[in-house]
Amino acid sequence: MVSQYNINRIIALLCWSALFVYGCGEHKPATEDDGKPKPVMESYNLSITNYEGGERRYRFDTPHLTRYEGKDTSYMIFDKGIKIVTYDDSTGVEKSSVISKYAVFRESINQWEARDSVVARDTDGKTLYTDLLFWDQKQKRIYSNIKTRVVDGAETIIGIDGFESDEDLSDIQFHNSRGRILVDTTANKPITKVDTASSNTLTKIDTVKHK
Repeated sequence: MVSQYNINRIIALLCWSALFVYGCGEHKPATEDDGKPKPVMESYNLSITNYEGGERRYRFDTPHLTRYEGKDTSYMIFDKGIKIVTYDDSTGVEKSSVISKYAVFRESINQWEARDSVVARDTDGKTLYTDLLFWDQKQKRIYSNIKTRVVDGAETIIGIDGFESDEDLSDIQFHNSRGRILVDTTANKPITKVDTASSNTLTKIDTVKHK
C-alpha cells in the first residue's frame, strides 16, 4: 500500500491545487448556513507528481475532485476515481499502487474509503481486489467487510466476508476464507499460512504440491 507519509503529502497538495483551481473559476452562489457540508473547492483532471532529491516519489491522478466543508466535518469526494502510484527511490520503477473508480477522504477522522473495482498492489507484487476498502490512518489498518481476493504469485486467498490487515499487507487476516496455496513437500510445511484462529473463519484449501 501507499505509505501514510506520501498520502499526507498528497492531501496537502490536493488542497492547494483545488484551492488554486477553484479560486480562478466561477464562485458558487452563497447559501444559507445550515451546518451541512457544502462544496468549497473543485478541480478537474488533476495530476500531481512529486519529486524529492531529484527522484520521482509518487503520482496522483483523479478526473474530478470536490472538497466539502461543514460545521463539524470536512471531506473530499473523488467521484470519477483515483490512481496513486509510488516509485522506487533508486530505480524509478513503480513500487506500489492503488486504483478505484470512486473514493472519499474524511479529513476529520483521517479515513479513506475506496469503492468499485479497487485494486491495491504492494512492493512485493501482492495484489488485492475488492469493491470496498477502508484505510484508517490513525489506527494504521486497512480492512473491508465484503468479498476480497488477494493474489500472491501462484497463491490466491479469498475472504468471503472481507479482511483486516496492517498498511503494507504483510499481516492479513481473512474473514470466512477459502483459497489455493502452495505446499513445500520437502519440509511438509505450507509456504503461506492462512489464519484460522477466529471462530468465524472457515478455510478451504486446494493444495498444489511441488513435483
